[in-house]
Amino acid sequence: MISFSKEATQRVAVDSRQIITFESGLIGLPQLKVFALIEDELSLPIRLLQCVSVPEFVFVVINPFAIHPSYDIEISDEDAAELGIKSAADVLVLAIVTVPEDLRFVTANLLSPLVINMKSKRGKQILLTDTDYPINYRILKDAPIEGRKQPSLELAS
Repeated sequence: MISFSKEATQRVAVDSRQIITFESGLIGLPQLKVFALIEDELSLPIRLLQCVSVPEFVFVVINPFAIHPSYDIEISDEDAAELGIKSAADVLVLAIVTVPEDLRFVTANLLSPLVINMKSKRGKQILLTDTDYPINYRILKDAPIEGRKQPSLELAS
């Protein structure tokens, strides 16, 4: 069992069943290969993906189907073989979330999802082609933005 500091005073125990290996690392971070997928039932569909070798690398991830109901990806035969995928039921797809200071602008990377075989615990970040999914899909589209006229509510007397 591995444990990580969630905050300075709190540690999170991670079971070996939560360990995911990305043989090629992540796009732009090829040296980071082994991660713990940390989930809390109360925060789903949001999870944390924490690097085992460099615990300071923690990514917020989300199920992209929860935020974009028409999201649809196709995994190549080569990627499926590399991950040992035999059935779609064994696959977990996640999108990396960017959380800026202003939470109204939280975005998810729908262009480069993480595809994980939950049986073998192997994953790969895949760059989708022939799609217009954005790298910065705004999750909270309806959040108020300064300068944008907000609808007014009038109560009937």
